[in-house]
Amino acid sequence: MIEVLLCILGFLVSPAYLCLMVVALLSTLVPFLKDLASHGKTLTKLSSHASTTANDERSPHAAGNSSGDSGESFQNSTWIQQFSQGKMFQIHKRCFLHFYVAGLLSLAWFALSTAATHKTSSCHNQGMLLLALHLARRCYECLRIHQYSENSFMHLAGYVCGVFHYLFLPWMVFDDKITCNDNHLDDDEPNKMALSEYVWNISIVLLCLWGQWEQYQHHALLSLLRQKQLSNNKHEEEEIVGSQPKAVHKIPRGRLFQYISCPHYLAEIVIYTAFYLLLRQQHDSCQEPCLSGLLPSMIAAREEVMSVLLTMRQWRRLVLVLWVSSNLTVTGIRCHNWYLQAFPTYPSLHRKAIFPFIL
Repeated sequence: MIEVLLCILGFLVSPAYLCLMVVALLSTLVPFLKDLASHGKTLTKLSSHASTTANDERSPHAAGNSSGDSGESFQNSTWIQQFSQGKMFQIHKRCFLHFYVAGLLSLAWFALSTAATHKTSSCHNQGMLLLALHLARRCYECLRIHQYSENSFMHLAGYVCGVFHYLFLPWMVFDDKITCNDNHLDDDEPNKMALSEYVWNISIVLLCLWGQWEQYQHHALLSLLRQKQLSNNKHEEEEIVGSQPKAVHKIPRGRLFQYISCPHYLAEIVIYTAFYLLLRQQHDSCQEPCLSGLLPSMIAAREEVMSVLLTMRQWRRLVLVLWVSSNLTVTGIRCHNWYLQAFPTYPSLHRKAIFPFIL
């Protein structure tokens, strides 16, 4: 039964990630979804204890009226608005740590449960180590690097989405061969690797390591900037002082911040792209009976449904890259627009949102 469950899980995760990608894109058009996807400084709040937007905070008249109107507007809003913007559904950003802990636990369970049932390729093992390094590094950054302000929150829906992503990440990146056949791996597979393929694999591993290094460096720059913000309140033309508790933001500088507003998001896209390139030639072919064990027979019997599920399963790594890229691009553009509205001098820096010289 556990083998059937794992195989069905492998089939259904890819459609779930596609749905997340669609929701991320729709969040640019639907205010309700935008509130669910926002976090930190871009999170909109209507409660009387929440911070106003950057422009309102810079306007004494708007700030003076916000405290009285926000509570009334929250009470008169619909339940959908209360859910998307209500303080009771917000979680502190320190809980980002839960994402990576969940990912590490899931990766460890996945590795242990599949190691004894099938042999793995060198690319598979390299990907396992790189993903473990990425998750462990992010745990370290959450504990030792990031400097969270007391009024930095994310929505409960975003928290659930993040936990889901990292829990099922191993099923999207690696082959689950407990109930699947993989005939392209031979016992002497490492000996058959051509020199060009070996160089390619090393290049992709270095690309992934570079992406992780750049993400760490830019997170360190943001942390250092936050430390300076807390200790020194100078350069008032680049500051925003929020409601209680006090929140101060400055323009980040250095490294890729000279070209884009969110280089740490770009680095994340590079990391997931490296996983895709490293494992792109590995396709597992699951047998149809593993689906008919739990899915309704009327669905499992339809060849077109099976064909779609098989295709999505085979291209799940590309689906993963598209989901991560679309989600981080939307988030990066939202953060970039926040900088443009918050700092009058920001347009003169000629930065793009997430891709240098492009977007």
